[in-house]
Amino acid sequence: MTNLRTETRGSSWVETLELDRIFEAQNLITLFRLVLLPFVLISLWHLKIRQFLGLLTLAGISDVLDGYIARKTGRVTRIGQLLDHLLDKILVISIIFILYFKWNFPFWAFGIIVLREAGAILIGWLLLKRYKLVAKSNVLGKLAGVSFFLLTFAYILNLRPYVEPLIYSTVFFFVMSGLYYAFSYERKVKNET
Repeated sequence: MTNLRTETRGSSWVETLELDRIFEAQNLITLFRLVLLPFVLISLWHLKIRQFLGLLTLAGISDVLDGYIARKTGRVTRIGQLLDHLLDKILVISIIFILYFKWNFPFWAFGIIVLREAGAILIGWLLLKRYKLVAKSNVLGKLAGVSFFLLTFAYILNLRPYVEPLIYSTVFFFVMSGLYYAFSYERKVKNET
């Protein structure tokens, strides 16, 4: 479920992020995913399929691990939430662009996914700047991510029977999670004002 956290009204949006906590273990794992990102994309661009799938799996494991550690130790940070959310969006947008330009991914699905992810980045930035709100992932967002990565694997490995259903399920989860985020943000903003 999307819960948005706020900092005290007197602080700036930068202070809201708790930048002094960036080097905690769970956030270092998130930053590791940032380091992995160019290698994931380069391997996909150059069609090094095994390397890409291995690196993408490693990125997925680190995505699960950082959140698990943060929740288990009670050390969830706003900078960690922001980075986790932002890195997921950058990874999805980057992969979908490569799939579209190099692998003939359907334009309609490409457009919906890119618009949803770019919109989430823009709205997240505006909410952070104006209201000092930082979003956390919700179940629908996680399902969208899982569906997207299954779709990526199926698309790359040319598993034809699975590709079309995964395209539809991925678009469905992206749209539904986007609507859920939009309603949650709207409700939270109304409560803040």
